Amino acid sequence: MADDEPAADNAAEPPADAAAEEVAADADADDIGGNIADERTDNDGIDDADDTTEPKTVDDYRRKMLADRSVYIGNKSYNGYLQDQGTNLSAAQKEQLKKNKNKRFTKQICHGDKLYPQLYQLACLIYIKMTNESYGAQYFTRTTSTKSNAVHPIGQFIANNRIKVPRGDFHTHQSEEFQALLKDDDYKDKDVIYYLPQREMLNHFFGTWGVDFSALLKPTVDDKLRLLGIVLTHEEMKDYIPDIMDKRRGEGGWQPIDSASSRARAAWPILLRLFTDADVKVLFPGKWIEDEFKQRINDKAGDPDFYSNHGNFNPNNKERMALPWDTKTIKFVFKDGHTDYEGMMKYYTMGTGGGDGAPENFADWWDRDESHIMTYTPQRAQLFYLAIVFMWDKLKNFPLTPPCAKMPPGCGREDEEGDDSSKTPVPTKSNKSDGTILKAIEKFSEKRMETTKELINAIQGKDDSDKETGMDSKDRAALIVERISKTWDTQKKFEEDLTNYKNKRTRIETKYATDEKKKKKKMKKVDGEITSCKEMIKSLKKTLDAYRKDLNDVNNDGTKRLNYDGNESDSSSASGSSNSPNPNPNFHLSLDG
Repeated sequence: MADDEPAADNAAEPPADAAAEEVAADADADDIGGNIADERTDNDGIDDADDTTEPKTVDDYRRKMLADRSVYIGNKSYNGYLQDQGTNLSAAQKEQLKKNKNKRFTKQICHGDKLYPQLYQLACLIYIKMTNESYGAQYFTRTTSTKSNAVHPIGQFIANNRIKVPRGDFHTHQSEEFQALLKDDDYKDKDVIYYLPQREMLNHFFGTWGVDFSALLKPTVDDKLRLLGIVLTHEEMKDYIPDIMDKRRGEGGWQPIDSASSRARAAWPILLRLFTDADVKVLFPGKWIEDEFKQRINDKAGDPDFYSNHGNFNPNNKERMALPWDTKTIKFVFKDGHTDYEGMMKYYTMGTGGGDGAPENFADWWDRDESHIMTYTPQRAQLFYLAIVFMWDKLKNFPLTPPCAKMPPGCGREDEEGDDSSKTPVPTKSNKSDGTILKAIEKFSEKRMETTKELINAIQGKDDSDKETGMDSKDRAALIVERISKTWDTQKKFEEDLTNYKNKRTRIETKYATDEKKKKKKMKKVDGEITSCKEMIKSLKKTLDAYRKDLNDVNNDGTKRLNYDGNESDSSSASGSSNSPNPNPNFHLSLDG
C-alpha cells in the first residue's frame, strides 16, 4: 500500500539501540548489534526448523529457511523500523526524480513522494541476514554482492507491501503476529500500525535470490577430485572406466562393442551412488602429504606457501554430497574434470628435448616426479588438484591418460608399431580422441585386397583361418555368408554416421556463417569424422568384394553350391556379385548333386 499521507509528528521512533542503528545504516556485518538477535515468542508464526533432514530440492530449502529463526530480524527491531512514516521530498529532490525516475537517495528509500530512512536501515539489516554465513547465506546463494543493488529493492518491496492498519480495523487482523504486536506497550496507543509478516518478505526474496541448484551443482574442485578419485580407486568402478570414457576396451568381437552402451548406462548410477554416499571416503595418495613432496611443489611454484595456500582439498565434503545430484550432473562433473586432466596431459606427455640438462628432462614422462605438473598448468592454483589425479592415474597404469606417442610399458595400450593385423584396434563409431582407427584403416587400404579380410576378422574379434582348415564347402560357405552379413551391417552403420556428420557440417555452415574462425574450428572436427567414416566404408567395401570372391570360389569347387533368395542357382549370382541390387540378401544354403 502506498504511503502518500504527510509525515506525522507522532511517527513511531525506531529502536533506541545506537549500536544497532549504526549497523543498520552501514550494513556492516562485523558490527551486528542486538537488533539482529532473536527476540522470538511462541506467537511469531515460525515453525522450528527440522535439522535432521538434508534439503534435496529448492522447496526443501525454502521450507528450511522459513523455519530457521536465525534468518529473521528480532520482532521489536523489525516492527519498530517498519513504522517509518517518511519525510516529504523537497522541491530539488522532486526535480531530480523527475529527470531520473530510478534515482536513489543516500541511505533512504524513495517511495511515492517520500523518503524513508528507517526502511533503508531495516533493508540493510535484512541484507546482512541474507548474506552473512552465520545467518542466511546458505539459503540466499544468488544475492547481489553490491549492497545498494540489494538494499534499495528490499526497501522498495517493504514500502510497497507493508499494510497500513488504522485502529478501527485492528479487529480484522487476527494473525498471531499482529495480535502479539497489539499487546506491545509501544503500539497500544497508536492510531495507525504498519504491518508486514517477515515470512512473506523472506519468501518473496527467496524466489529472487534463493538457492538455485543449477548454480549449486556447478562442479567445484572438490567435486571433481572426489569423482575422479572414486573412478580411479574404488573397486566397483575399475571395470567401468573405459565405458564412462566412451572408449573401446581393446577386446575383440562385436559383443564388447555392442554392450558398451549398456555398461555405460549401468556405470553412471553406480558412480552417482558412490559419489553421494558419505560413507565412501576418498583418500589421497601417501606421497601427496609427504613433506619432501610439498617442498618440491613450493619450489616449482616459486612460492614457499603455495602448497599450504592451495592444497587444502576436501573430496569428502558432506554438504556437497547432500545436494540433489543425478546422473546428468555427475556426467558433467566427470567431463569437466577429465577435460582439465586431458588438457594438462596433452603437454605433459610430450618430449622435453633435454631442457636445461636436468636428469628429469631426459626421463620418460611417466617417470618424472609429479611436482613437474606445476610446469604444465598455467592456472596453477585452479588446476593444482590434477597432481593428485595424476598420482591415482599412475597407480592404475594411466586409464585416464589420452593416447600419446609413447606410453609406459604394461599400461594395457595397443602396440601400433608392429605390422601384425591381429593387434589392430577394433573400430568404433565414436572414438574421437584416438587417431589409431584411421591409421588402421589406411594400413588396410594399402594392403592387397585379400588381406582386407583381416579387418572384418578384427571387428569380429577372431581369426577363422584355422577354423576353415578341414571344413567342407557347405560349412565354409555358411561362414563366409555370416561374414558378408556382418560386414554389410557395419558398412550401413558407418554410412548412417557419414550422413549425420554431413548434415552436421551443413548446420555448422549456417549457424556460424558470420564467424569464420569458430566455423573453421567446428568444421575441422567434423571433417575429420567424415574422412574417418569414408575411409572405413572404403575398406569395408573392399572386404565385401573379397568375401564375395571367396564365396564364388567355394560355389565353383564342384561339390557344393550356395544359393540365396531361392531365385537363382547359377554360380555367378551365388557369388554375391557387386552388381547385385542388394548386397545383403537373405542367404540360405541349398545342396546340388
